[in-house]
Amino acid sequence: ASLYVHNLDQTIYLENTEPMLSHINVGTGQDCTVSELAQTIASVIGYRGEIEWDVSKPDGAPRKLMDVSRLERLGWRSSVSLREGMDEALKSGQFHLPRLIRRLRQWQLILALPSWESARPEGLLDLRLAHKLVTEVGQKDLFQHPCQLPTVETALTILLDCSGSMKQHANQISLFVDLLSRAAERAGLKIEVLGYTTASWAGGQALKAWYRRGQPKNPGRLAETRHIVFKAFDQPWRVARQSLAGLRKLDLYKEGVDGEALQWAAERLMAEAAQRRELLVIADGCPMETASQSHNDEGFLDQHLRAVAHNIQTKTPIQLRAIGLGLDLGVFFRDHMQLDLTGGLTEAKLQELIGWLTRRRQTRGR
Repeated sequence: ASLYVHNLDQTIYLENTEPMLSHINVGTGQDCTVSELAQTIASVIGYRGEIEWDVSKPDGAPRKLMDVSRLERLGWRSSVSLREGMDEALKSGQFHLPRLIRRLRQWQLILALPSWESARPEGLLDLRLAHKLVTEVGQKDLFQHPCQLPTVETALTILLDCSGSMKQHANQISLFVDLLSRAAERAGLKIEVLGYTTASWAGGQALKAWYRRGQPKNPGRLAETRHIVFKAFDQPWRVARQSLAGLRKLDLYKEGVDGEALQWAAERLMAEAAQRRELLVIADGCPMETASQSHNDEGFLDQHLRAVAHNIQTKTPIQLRAIGLGLDLGVFFRDHMQLDLTGGLTEAKLQELIGWLTRRRQTRGR
């Protein structure tokens, strides 16, 4: 169950539990299958093997759903939405939004070539015209001064790993993405927020279809890929804010389809009109999706992600970067950093992230 911690008033809870020395079930009224639970555990701990099912044993109770009717009879309903809880966390974090906006605006100027107006009667001496001091005595228009510095139109895509192990980071990442989206919009950047996962556990219909085809060798991806647009380039933050809160819906997180998602995000980014294109991947582990991993050659998922990343880095103008949450992603991405969110997202960590994102790098062709 997901419950905003300020939802349940302690006084109400004690009034209804102490007299009868009992408790109140607090839950969502929704359940998950044993298969879904096993797959979640495997994803969280990084288990890459197969899950064996002992079909000789009885299935047991088909459903083990917590009864929350008593809570409902007391008249309690969740009063804080995911978005409201997210806003409260942003407020309590005391993040400095204006500072973030200033840094992103400065980033827009990094690749802009300064423009100079030459042959002026005052300013800085233009060395290209210095010879006229001798050849054209009395010539005064030998100076230059800078014109207004132009900005570089930047399109930034954030691609989020929504596999099961990312559940532990969901709240903190949602804060970071929301802050960055809001600041980027006010700084004049185009920004898109995407996510990737699977529609079901353990291959779903894709795996069943493979079985029906006679299980041919090296089948490739055996999963129902799910690509999610939390915020599109043309969506204002105020329109997308509810969708961004969806990052806190933990039932969304299943398995990873990293390679295809990276290719999809790059294609969307290339279709956006911009002078500079930035693609930021946020993940916490190597590619892991059970069905494809089990029925293809060893290392299939890693090799696919590495190949897609290499193609983007060498054949497109996209600046590809990655943030590894507790993991070094250098085996897949050239430009990467490792981030520890154990203590939560703080202002100091936010500034560290933005400092890394906006630092000057070698320019690439557009």
